[in-house]
Amino acid sequence: MANECSICEKELNEADDLVTTDCDHTFHRQCAQERLDTKNRTDCRACGQDSALGDALARLKIVSEGECSICERLWTLEDDLVTTDCNHTFHYACAQERLNKTNKVDCRSCHQESALGNALALKNLTKKGECSICELEWNWKDDVVTTICKHTFHRHCAQERLDERNKADCRSCGKESALRDALSRNTRTTNIKKSIERKPITIEVDQIVRFHFCSIKLIVNLPKGKNSLLNF
Repeated sequence: MANECSICEKELNEADDLVTTDCDHTFHRQCAQERLDTKNRTDCRACGQDSALGDALARLKIVSEGECSICERLWTLEDDLVTTDCNHTFHYACAQERLNKTNKVDCRSCHQESALGNALALKNLTKKGECSICELEWNWKDDVVTTICKHTFHRHCAQERLDERNKADCRSCGKESALRDALSRNTRTTNIKKSIERKPITIEVDQIVRFHFCSIKLIVNLPKGKNSLLNF
């Protein structure tokens, strides 16, 4: 291990909180995190290897397993995960669904403002793949659905496959009903404005009826010559 952190140029000790990159350069974790947060630099400060420092910091945030506080189910390193700056980890699908449905970007565990939104934004910058229905690429900007077997498709491709061919299984692995279930979970509701036609009320009144216990004024459309103000 090198004896100096090339970010702060101070000595490294084994008792310090350290982070080591894939290119085998070691830094104070605090220095590395500050460099990432303030300068958005993820490359190795010693040799310049692209993303090396960012990847090393990300690995430190993830342990072997934990609970996603959105769905309250266990996650493992085999799952598609997203980790916030406040060091809380969630299933990616849960975090994205929470954002889509409730527009909440805070951390679900500690409520740090914008933490989950920022983590998703960083994750989505590199998230892409191939839709095995149309065999075209999808990326984070597209409207996609992900099955429980972790295969992702364009939403319109999945819906068309279900509607036109009645195929509900996953197109990639064949898991039964996976595509239908994914579409059902990810259904987005839209606000529909309904116009209600209201016709004026026409009431013919020959006389004014008065009740001693209340007085209510009612304006109505009446034929010519009739009273237009009723007192009840």
